[in-house]
Amino acid sequence: WLGQRILCKRFVPGSTVAYLASGKPVIPGGPHISFSHHGHYAAIMIAEVPCGLDLQAPDTKLMALRSRFMHADELAQMPDDPDQQLTWLTLAWTAKEAIFKCFGEHVHFAGHIRVRSYSAEAVDLQAGYHGVHGEQIFMLAVMKLGDTILTFTPPIQH
Repeated sequence: WLGQRILCKRFVPGSTVAYLASGKPVIPGGPHISFSHHGHYAAIMIAEVPCGLDLQAPDTKLMALRSRFMHADELAQMPDDPDQQLTWLTLAWTAKEAIFKCFGEHVHFAGHIRVRSYSAEAVDLQAGYHGVHGEQIFMLAVMKLGDTILTFTPPIQH
């Protein structure tokens, strides 16, 4: 949390972070922002249009929660190998979290977002969003930082 605020002050001097009722961070009158942190990592994305990012290391809790954030079509794409399944779930989670952060509210992970491709070595992912914010195809960038995955959206144009 503190690291994110320090990054925000560094890249948007004089800014103050506020939060919408949904918890989405905003800089009133300033650029769009997205924060994430996991373990020793903290990240911030700043853009003139809505954007989102997420950091996450593989966590077996994702296996137990998969039916809550994955659509049946996505679960059908999961590899048979348990280690690859966890990687797939982590990639899907970070992609969906990044898309959610673009909109900030009214996004159902399993119902509105479908990750369309999987590769354990992914450097990008394609996901489709269909919900109250309209329809959009996202090409998300993926970076691996050790075992932690950073996934981010390109800034979206309205």
